[in-house]
Amino acid sequence: MQTQAEDTLESLVRLWGKDHCRSVVMSLSETGNGHAFGRPVILAASDVLRAHPDWLGSKWFDVLDGVDLMEFWGRAKVGGVAPAREYIAALICEEFVRHRAETGHVVT
Repeated sequence: MQTQAEDTLESLVRLWGKDHCRSVVMSLSETGNGHAFGRPVILAASDVLRAHPDWLGSKWFDVLDGVDLMEFWGRAKVGGVAPAREYIAALICEEFVRHRAETGHVVT
């Protein structure tokens, strides 16, 4: 039996290709979010990277290293926010924009 994460990652490969899936996996595993392989978190990271492919890089990893995506998912659950995927994606974007503003970079 495959895990939910495996199924989700396989669907990313089918829909968006291996490179995109690899970027999502690296975004989670190479930051403090290696434990955050739940479907809504994976899909949120994927959504943000597809919407903003230019964000992928050291600043992206810095931002993700400074947040707990499982906490974001937990907030969605406690608050009854559905779908959690979009809520988590919005929080990721908010953190990225805040980080860029604090470091004096313009966000496009």
